[in-house]
Amino acid sequence: MSRKQQRTYKESGFTIVELMIATLVFSVILTIVTVGVISFSNRYYKGVNASATQTVARTIMETITQAIQFGSASVQPPAGNNFFCAGGSVFMFDTNGAMFTGATGQRGVYVDSQDATCVNQALSGGKQLLAKRMRIASLTVAPVSSVPNMYQVSVVVAYGDDDVLCAPSLPQGCDPSAVYATANFWNRPDIACKPGSGNQYCAVSRLTANVQKRVVPS
Repeated sequence: MSRKQQRTYKESGFTIVELMIATLVFSVILTIVTVGVISFSNRYYKGVNASATQTVARTIMETITQAIQFGSASVQPPAGNNFFCAGGSVFMFDTNGAMFTGATGQRGVYVDSQDATCVNQALSGGKQLLAKRMRIASLTVAPVSSVPNMYQVSVVVAYGDDDVLCAPSLPQGCDPSAVYATANFWNRPDIACKPGSGNQYCAVSRLTANVQKRVVPS
C-alpha cells in the first residue's frame, strides 16, 4: 500500500514593515540623487552665465582700449552723457539700467564710426557689443591726471532679470526680499547677484584698465 506524501510549501514574501523600510530607504536614496542633480545643474548654469558675461565685458573693454590706444582721433570721455568718442569711433550705451533685449531703440553698448564731430548718432551700420539679457551697470572713461594721454576705463556688465540683482549701496542692500526698480541698476558699480533661489541665472563682471594713447593727434 503506497503512501501519499504530502508536501508542505512555505510561502515567502515581504511583511508590511519590510516594505515600509524598503520604501523609506529608496526615498532617501532618490532624494539624495535629486538634490545632487539639481545642485550640479545650478552650478553648471552659474558657470555658463558667468563665463558669457565675462566674455562680453572683456570684448567691450578691449574694443574701447584699442580705440583709445591706436586711434589717431582725440578721446572725448562721456562726461555724464550716454555716448563718447575714442579713436575715430563713437560708443553709445544705455543709461537707464535696463536689460538689453534687442528691442528697437535699445542701445546696449553700440560702437560705430565717428562722424565729423563727436555726436550722438543713429544706430545704423555699427556693431552691438552687449549680449541679450545683459545690461551695462557702469561705464566710465576718465583721464589719469598724473600721466598725459592715459585713460582709465571701467566697465561693469550684469546678466539677469531685475529680481535677481541687487547692490550693497541700495537701501535694502542684497536682502533676498528686496525689489528694486530698473533705474537703480545704472551707475551702480557695486551691482551684485542676490543670494538664494535664482542665483544661477545671475552674473556680474567688473573690469578696469589703464590705457596709454600711443597715437597723439597733433
